[in-house]
Amino acid sequence: VVTSRVVGASGHVTTLPTLTLNPNESKSFKVHCSSRTLGPQHVRFLFRYANTDNSTRRVVPVEFDIEVLKGLTVSHAIHPSYNDITEYVLALSIHNGRKDSTKEPVPSMTIQSVTSWSSSWKIQPFQNASDVPSSLVPPRPASVLQWQESSTLYFRVSRRVDGDVANTVRLGGEVSPVLFPCAEFLCLDHAASRITALKQSKALATGGSTSSQSHALRSIQSLRRENQSHLHPPTKNHGEIADSGSVKPTSREALLVSPETDLHLIVLWEEGPGAVGTGVQTTTPRRRCVGQSNLVHVPIRSPDSSTVCPLTMTLSYPRHVVLGNAATNVDVTLHIRNNAAPNSPGITFTLEMLEPDEEHPSVRTSSSPSSPRVFWAGCTRHTFWNVQPNASVDVRLSACFVSAGIYDLNRFRFVVARPDNPKPLTVFFPVEYLIQVATETY
Repeated sequence: VVTSRVVGASGHVTTLPTLTLNPNESKSFKVHCSSRTLGPQHVRFLFRYANTDNSTRRVVPVEFDIEVLKGLTVSHAIHPSYNDITEYVLALSIHNGRKDSTKEPVPSMTIQSVTSWSSSWKIQPFQNASDVPSSLVPPRPASVLQWQESSTLYFRVSRRVDGDVANTVRLGGEVSPVLFPCAEFLCLDHAASRITALKQSKALATGGSTSSQSHALRSIQSLRRENQSHLHPPTKNHGEIADSGSVKPTSREALLVSPETDLHLIVLWEEGPGAVGTGVQTTTPRRRCVGQSNLVHVPIRSPDSSTVCPLTMTLSYPRHVVLGNAATNVDVTLHIRNNAAPNSPGITFTLEMLEPDEEHPSVRTSSSPSSPRVFWAGCTRHTFWNVQPNASVDVRLSACFVSAGIYDLNRFRFVVARPDNPKPLTVFFPVEYLIQVATETY
């Protein structure tokens, strides 16, 4: 059940088949509500009940006012993984917007978990590189936020091969999914986003004349057909099923009727007088408040666009080498992958090695004029034609070093051809692949 401005808010019915009351008996049950707007809200319910033989029915209206406070604000960014060309890095920026009172002595907001929902992708946590010594006080987890604080969480995004559609990364205490309908609220937000997108596409298709036509007299049949088309759009693009009318917009199946590039995210949070994991004990009775923030249609793979480069790259090379008498050659393998959507056309690109004295525009360089440079032996320019989506290219190179130092092997320029634009797209990847060349063995 939701309060307003969400698909399912008006006329949404929930049956309570196991709730039976005897004379003078009382029972309690929870109703979870969610609002898409801040400020005062007027919530109204209609409870319908009947006797055991269903011969008499009555309706009891219940209404009350609530104040919806500002909670979490979640944004995302997708970055390529420069260690694995088949993976991506998801950055979740979370801001605790509460400021309706004084700052709390103990942070009360805890990010419980992050759940991904997709038949193509899943998220995984990064492993901790080191442990905090037992003599030091462990730092506050990044999933615990004070009022007006922000935090960024990073996750690995990889291809799903297990056949499941949802996986959860736990960050705080356990929250039973039975107690909070996370998937149901995600379905409602997803349905609302679909209707918004349909209205926007229809307005663009009609040249923005939708508002001018809204004042014209229309028949009831035409209004019904329009409402039905909003709920069941006959979409066939981006891998969606042709007969979308067979899937309810607010069902879990509708979450999977989306492009292969998409991923849905649920950020589940809990607020109380003391956050889990802070190490601070409080005598105040814990008032448990659980909520969620949803991100629908997070694009993982690059869409078919002339302004986006779908290529990803990584390097395989030794991290430490010993300098020989005159020079040292090191074998380097450059892995390139076209990570565009499956229905995208193939791309043609040219790989160029930068000159030894040419600066890399996407990587911060040293201020020293005598910083070491990399010399490439062999072919320094090569064109790859019509590389299809999901296809990979391995390029074997040879780097030459004549002096000791720390070198950056990212000395590549990619020139991507665009069929709809005579000017190619020049791309530099903003990452450093460092190698240390020493004069003696460690």
